[in-house]
Amino acid sequence: MLDGDQVWLRAPVGSPDSTAVIRSEGRAPLAQAEQLGLCLADDLLDRGTCAILAQVYQDDPPQ
Repeated sequence: MLDGDQVWLRAPVGSPDSTAVIRSEGRAPLAQAEQLGLCLADDLLDRGTCAILAQVYQDDPPQ
């Protein structure tokens, strides 16, 4: 979401059965939006989303 010259990004990752959800969010100047996305992705991976994503893609891995 844009808020003036700031971007606010929420990034939830949830298991297929909804028993686990890991969330990350942050704000940054619009010029740093890509870096914000990379930081949130790293944070989510550090907090265990690899296991959730493995469940999601077990039958249809990303290309």
